[in-house]
Amino acid sequence: MAPVAARQKGIVLIVAIIAVLAMTFAVLAMLRSSAGSLGIAGNLAFKKNATSAGDLGVEEARTWLTAQTSYTLSYDQAPGYFSTGMSNFDPLTYAWSAGTNAVEATADDGSGNRVMYVIHRLCSLTGSFNLPGQSCVRPSSLNAVGAGSPIGAGGGGTAGPAVVIPRPYFRITSRIEGPRNTLSYVQVIIY
Repeated sequence: MAPVAARQKGIVLIVAIIAVLAMTFAVLAMLRSSAGSLGIAGNLAFKKNATSAGDLGVEEARTWLTAQTSYTLSYDQAPGYFSTGMSNFDPLTYAWSAGTNAVEATADDGSGNRVMYVIHRLCSLTGSFNLPGQSCVRPSSLNAVGAGSPIGAGGGGTAGPAVVIPRPYFRITSRIEGPRNTLSYVQVIIY
């Protein structure tokens, strides 16, 4: 006589269902994590692009500065040039308005970035560089070649006295508005 088959309890089926559910939750968690990482990486790429677009504003401001006379630079020039350093200037709270108190370098640089800039002469007073009571931030040493200094490696000549035209430092601040509400600031001090 053949032995009678033992009755199955179904415990293996319950264990298999629990294992499948655990693996499903693990896959969902990994998908959610990778989607968040991709979003963060995308936002960082937009921020980096916006920051590099700030060079456009800095270069346009530098070009404007080199075309001005020292008399012009002694007084505010609308829009976007201030003859004093505005020690309380904060680019985060400044009321950026192109054409009023800032210059728009570009409305769209091809990547969706809008670039504006302002220039501050780092002086305490409006007016001439030599004005009594005027205090300007400027280089402490120009390292200019003076009279009697050797020229070239062989010391084959001398240079006359260096002509130094005193100029203060200028601070250029660029504000960049980019895609996905990207906002970036770049500040440069030039002489």
